[in-house]
Amino acid sequence: MVVKKGDKSAGVKNAAKGGGRQRASRMSPEQRRLQLLECALSAFAERGLGEASHSDLAERANVSVPTTFHYFPTRESLTGSVIEEVARFLIEDFVEVRIVRPDGPTAKSVGEMLLAFSEAIDLHPDYIRIWLQWSASVQSPVWTEYVAFEKKALRALKVLLLRGQRDGSLHPELDCDVACRVILSCAHMVAHMKFGKSTREDIERAVDSVVYGYLGGYRHSI
Repeated sequence: MVVKKGDKSAGVKNAAKGGGRQRASRMSPEQRRLQLLECALSAFAERGLGEASHSDLAERANVSVPTTFHYFPTRESLTGSVIEEVARFLIEDFVEVRIVRPDGPTAKSVGEMLLAFSEAIDLHPDYIRIWLQWSASVQSPVWTEYVAFEKKALRALKVLLLRGQRDGSLHPELDCDVACRVILSCAHMVAHMKFGKSTREDIERAVDSVVYGYLGGYRHSI
């Protein structure tokens, strides 16, 4: 999971980097699994969902390959744990937090969410790289899981937009189902712009065109 100050997994990234093939430091089973998951995120982001293996994970964590199989017995369980963590990060840290702790008009909240997502690409690029790979894996076995993630993300976004209709910051006839997909597509746009080295000002203008030109501007188009 994402390493945060005060989090139980603090220091995992440093442990994961490792130098030579020194003996792995002693950790509790929970700490070891967190370390391995962090290393798995790095491996999958670099090598791809279809290429990263237990041996890549073992090399990054400076542990034996059998140790990685102890925590992730199959490739499917390893891949599943990685995409589950990516899904948790995207839904909880960006959408649900704004449902639980609303701050200002909904359109403004959506704009801040997309800009926070842009900043997260600097802080946690592995998560976003995996998400982009995952969202394009139409012919992969993990596509079913992506569809389930997308449905959950859209439901969470709809809760946010429905609140905006109730508080009067969004037009009551806005099609929230369509708007949710527009916001999700905007996140893809932001990610591509960020990895393409667009400036923050360009990203802000792109977000504003969606948030204020579409969500906010909808009120004036009826």
